[in-house]
Parts: sequence; structure tokens; C-alpha cells
Amino acid sequence: MNHLLHLSAVGLSAFSLAAASISCGNAAQAQAITFRCYDRASGALVAVSAIDLSSSQVSCMPAAESEGWPNPDPGEAPAPGNASVPDSSPNDPLAARRSINLARDTAIRLNGGLSVYRPASCMFAGAAGNPCLSRENDDFVFNIPGGPPGWEQSGEAPSIQTILKIAADGRSVLNELYNGPPQTN
Repeated sequence: MNHLLHLSAVGLSAFSLAAASISCGNAAQAQAITFRCYDRASGALVAVSAIDLSSSQVSCMPAAESEGWPNPDPGEAPAPGNASVPDSSPNDPLAARRSINLARDTAIRLNGGLSVYRPASCMFAGAAGNPCLSRENDDFVFNIPGGPPGWEQSGEAPSIQTILKIAADGRSVLNELYNGPPQTN
């Protein structure tokens, strides 16, 4: 009887394995979703991406659902999977985020790296209402307080001030305006 139960269990396992392989063979393949992202104010296409870049300024939707929205020329929009923007206009909603990242990384590099320097928490926040960020013409100007690791959390004053001018597209440092002890205004 044990032998019969063993054969039944083996047969049932083989049947289950065969059924699973058949059902997997017929299963639909997962397809990558492409998102088309539009400026909320103008409705202009600003990015095509493999990830959803939605923010307060950008609305993204799967490409299949974006019918009726502007249809970009192949040379106008980036390839799917590339989260870059098609142009570097002043209305680029991703430029501010890029500029914050570039300014923060530049300040960290200029001041010896993360083992000895930390920029203020404003450099880890968004652009809206950021006290470290101002605009000069279309460019971004960052006034970045910094100091040794933990300076801000322990309530200490900043020991270093870095002022950087970043291009309007957020992709390049135009000028290192100041990097030294905090200036009083």
C-alpha cells in the first residue's frame, strides 16, 4: 500500500509539474511600460521614460493611455527607457531637480567628500520654496551652508559656505562664486 501511495504521489507531482509548465508556456509575457510625461501647465511632452516621473509639474501616463495628447516626432522625444528631456528650455520641469543634484554633488566634491562635509538639508529638498536656491536670469544660484557630518542635526552653525551658479538646464556648473567660511550679508 505504501508503494501505491508513493507512486500516486510521484504521479501527482509529475502531473502538477506538467500542468504548471503548460500554463506558464501560455502565459502572456510581461511587457515594459513606457510613460509619456507632459508639462501640467502647457501640456507639452517633456519626457518619455520607463519610469513614472509624475510630480506637481509633470503628469505621466502609460503610452497606451496617452492617445489624444501631442504625438512627438521621433527626433523630438527621447527613446523609451531614457528619462532625459527632449530639450533644455527654461520651462524644463526637471531642470530644477537636476540643478539641485549637481550643486549638492559639486559642493560635496569641493569640500572634501561626505566623510568630512555635509551640505545643509535644503540641498536634499525640492526646488519649491528652497531657501538655498535663487534664480539669476534663467540660471540657478545655490547658496549652500555646510559643515562636518552632523553639524545641522546638533544645532551647530555652518562652517563652510558654497555659492554655485548652475545653468538653466541644470546640466552644468557655470561658476563657483564662493567656497569658504560663511559670509555675513
